[in-house]
Amino acid sequence: MKTNIPLLRMGQKVWATVEEILDDKEILINFDGDLLRIANKSSRRFRTGQRIQLHVESTSPLHFRLVEAKRLQLGINIEI
Repeated sequence: MKTNIPLLRMGQKVWATVEEILDDKEILINFDGDLLRIANKSSRRFRTGQRIQLHVESTSPLHFRLVEAKRLQLGINIEI
């Protein structure tokens, strides 16, 4: 059961850790103990253990945008 996902609000920024690289287009992230498989629609490559900041674009359906340190933002979609 995903306990933290229902608490997300649109516009919120959250941190997650990359748990596993599934392939070039999918990664598994750990969001406060909840594991999410996300579709990476950006050209960005991630590494296991990397912390990423996500901006909640919508909650139904759940959609995040990657927040970059340099203010460059790349789109990613979530599948749960």
